[in-house]
Amino acid sequence: MTSMARNLALIIKKANPDETVSVAVMEYALAIIFNYLFIFFTSLIIGYFTDSLGLTILALFVFTIIRMLSGGVHIKSIWGCIIVSVLLCVLIPQISYVTSNNFTLLFNIISLLCMFFFAPSPDKNSRIDSKYFKHLKLASIIMIGSNFFINSAVIALCFLAQSITILPFRREGK
Repeated sequence: MTSMARNLALIIKKANPDETVSVAVMEYALAIIFNYLFIFFTSLIIGYFTDSLGLTILALFVFTIIRMLSGGVHIKSIWGCIIVSVLLCVLIPQISYVTSNNFTLLFNIISLLCMFFFAPSPDKNSRIDSKYFKHLKLASIIMIGSNFFINSAVIALCFLAQSITILPFRREGK
């Protein structure tokens, strides 16, 4: 993934050396894009073959939005991130089939409490001004609150998984 991003960044830089950012910046941005695309398409393919494509798309969408709003820890390895993300997005729909309404309600409550107390939890590279944190927290809470009406096990499991990533476990550098 990183080598693909580096090669493409070098090609772009060579094609237009004066009007492009550094190779390192392009490589970083392209690696993020490739990472997301690989997670997205791998999850879709697995979702298709497990007859849960719609729920996999829902999991991808919900997990992406709540993660953007609430932050959370990151896995250092690109491949580790890809594996965990794909596993979450394809296993959540499968687990949702055996999740009762009582568990959906419990997962919503746990997620809501986590977001209330700990969101947002931006990483050290975040460029979001802290004055917007209360808005991100509110948006996270509203999003989770909506599932009390929707009552989707897939959505509740996505929220629960994301809520775990914002808990204040010991992080490197803290």
